[in-house]
Amino acid sequence: MFRDELEVVVKAPVEIVWGCFLDFSRWPEWSQQLAKVRPHTQGWCFRLKAYPKVNWVARAVRLEPPTLLEFCGVEQDDHTLELSGTLRLQEVPEGTCVWLEYTARPSHKTLLGHLEDLLSSIFGEPNKIIGEILEEFKREAERRAR
Repeated sequence: MFRDELEVVVKAPVEIVWGCFLDFSRWPEWSQQLAKVRPHTQGWCFRLKAYPKVNWVARAVRLEPPTLLEFCGVEQDDHTLELSGTLRLQEVPEGTCVWLEYTARPSHKTLLGHLEDLLSSIFGEPNKIIGEILEEFKREAERRAR
């Protein structure tokens, strides 16, 4: 299992940051990490470029625009990662503070899945990828604010 808390300050108003975050279908346009994001019957399905077999489906469980989004994974046979967490936005003098807390783990419970979990936790790959996506998100939201 992987768990992390990330924080970044975006030089943009909270409404622009919120709108940019919820514009999931456009994420692959600005993220080098995501190959595809598509609507799913129960939320949104995300697929990584570097690991084409890694994908997850997430849905909102609590939404308080424009400052709070809690999300959880959707159990499906066609995805390989369970991801859940909370996104909080807060206006600060420099713009908007984005705080992301999440938990992720492989959804397969085979021996191979446990080995992948162990190796990834040692090398920190999921945390690195999500951190890079957050930095790309920051650049995109600031671009939209100009």
